[in-house]
Amino acid sequence: MNYKKALEKVKQGHFFEDKNILKLANKHGWTVAHEQASYDWITEDKEILKLAAKNGWTVAHEQANEGWTTEDEDILKLADNTGWTVAHEQTKQGWVTDDKEILKLTDNNGNTVAHIQASNSDNWYWFVEDKDILKLANKDNWTVAHEQAKQGWITNDKEILQLTHKYGQTVAHIIASATGYSLKYKKLLELKYNELLKDLDYDVACSIDIYVGVENLRTKISDESDKISSIKLINKLISNDNYFNNIVKYNNSLDILNFGAGLNSNNYIDINYIKLIKFYKKLDFEIKKYLLTANIC
Repeated sequence: MNYKKALEKVKQGHFFEDKNILKLANKHGWTVAHEQASYDWITEDKEILKLAAKNGWTVAHEQANEGWTTEDEDILKLADNTGWTVAHEQTKQGWVTDDKEILKLTDNNGNTVAHIQASNSDNWYWFVEDKDILKLANKDNWTVAHEQAKQGWITNDKEILQLTHKYGQTVAHIIASATGYSLKYKKLLELKYNELLKDLDYDVACSIDIYVGVENLRTKISDESDKISSIKLINKLISNDNYFNNIVKYNNSLDILNFGAGLNSNNYIDINYIKLIKFYKKLDFEIKKYLLTANIC
């Protein structure tokens, strides 16, 4: 039996158990066992599971790709040439683990099993609070905490909130943008990074500073059901004129982008809404000042 004939049999629905046949491979190292695994065939034989193609992809990887799972650490740690382990592949398919050693397994780009587990929307119920895991970062300094925040996770830990991506985006930015959650610490609202917004179809681009406070405002104001929280937050922010100026700059940048692209953006902050609140805030101050003066007289 040669590889070509064995492959024809597999494609007809016949699966082999003979190890000598399972080990037959083409010039790329793709074995009969790999091919069978791609048709939902399963083996628990560790020798067969470790068979690897020239790119390092094992039979265990292929089985995991089809939904099979294992808890065997030796198998979970098998990695292809990119560093992608069987554990990464299982996690991508929805498998969950709390084993710290496995969660820390890293591919060549620094993406850990924890990154993949946090990013998988099928695992929305899995959030880790262990700081060692939250701080795990890939080559772009994108942490597990960043990835969890994208899925709606919230934290008030200042150290974690200030973890910063390669391009300056903090965990606080992600939380403010994804959830609209009002962060406790005013200094965190001042964190910023610069983003280049582009529309390649219309050859339009503008550079803009993205502040945590502005992102928080944008998210809050877009939530029609939570105007009171929005007003409270705005009252905090506009006590500092820099925030108001940053909001104006933010909207102006979007104007530049959208004017050229002929688009309408949902990311605007309603300046008139903020001006109205600022007006009442000033009025409140003037009334208090008047009453204080009247009492003195």
